[in-house]
Amino acid sequence: MRPLARRLAVGALSAALALGAAEAAWRVRAGRFGPTTNPRYVVRDDELGWRYVPGARVRHRTQDFDVEVHIDARGLRDASPAPAGSRPIAALGDSLTFGWGVEEEQAFPAQLERLCGVPVENLGVSGYGTDQELLFFRRAGAALAPRALVVTVCGNDVEEVARRSVYGRAKPWFRPGGPPLVPEPPAPEGFFVRWSQLARSLHKALAERAARPLSPAEVGEARAEVVILLAELGRLAAKGQGGLLVCAAGEPWLAGPLSERGIPFLDLGPALERAAGAAPVTFAHDLHWAAEGHAAVAAAVAERLRDLGLLD
Repeated sequence: MRPLARRLAVGALSAALALGAAEAAWRVRAGRFGPTTNPRYVVRDDELGWRYVPGARVRHRTQDFDVEVHIDARGLRDASPAPAGSRPIAALGDSLTFGWGVEEEQAFPAQLERLCGVPVENLGVSGYGTDQELLFFRRAGAALAPRALVVTVCGNDVEEVARRSVYGRAKPWFRPGGPPLVPEPPAPEGFFVRWSQLARSLHKALAERAARPLSPAEVGEARAEVVILLAELGRLAAKGQGGLLVCAAGEPWLAGPLSERGIPFLDLGPALERAAGAAPVTFAHDLHWAAEGHAAVAAAVAERLRDLGLLD
């Protein structure tokens, strides 16, 4: 039995060393991870699904860009916190607001700050749907009492709101027809998925392959939920004596329901199309906005905020 025990022990040790080497090698490529999967600054959050690590620094490199990401002490990509009592603009959204692929000063919240002469807080978190954005604003944004809350809706928000997990990560979920604005928390993660980036990447790949397309009924339910969530964000903004502006590049299904609720909507499509005549507004291999796209968005948002009287 002793030789067998030794062989089993050696085999177990060899397997452990091999797995450890594979995990280490996988983490070395962290600069090439996507915006929701980089272990150097994205971690599990039991309410929101995931969040950023305060103080983290990392570089993102792809065939389109090479930029630095710095997360401040509050867990935001915003190097200039608004002074106390300044009533800033709050920009809420996903990777478009965060500025995936551009430097922090090129992202539209920073450009909007320069155009408006008003502090702008970047509350963008890559991968968040409108449901997570509402929860994040409750946690980190409502206390700012922003004069204006600018929410950028992305085309994939409907898909994200409809699902309990996205990008290989569990997320909160508002059940259609369930308690109003009370989400079910993210499902627990297994030990290996939580602590091993290799296991998480494999889990993500398998989950994405297994995901079925949403049915027309599910799309309709998710769109209705997005509008409900945006209306609640509007209520929270008004509670702080501020106003809400919802922006999206296209998404015509939003305009009618928002108008019915008296929520201003800005279609960013025309501004991006005009800017595209001079320079590409998105990356060549990535649909996220390049610096020129962010500049066009910032200018359009600043003009609409002035029209709405939210910069007075």
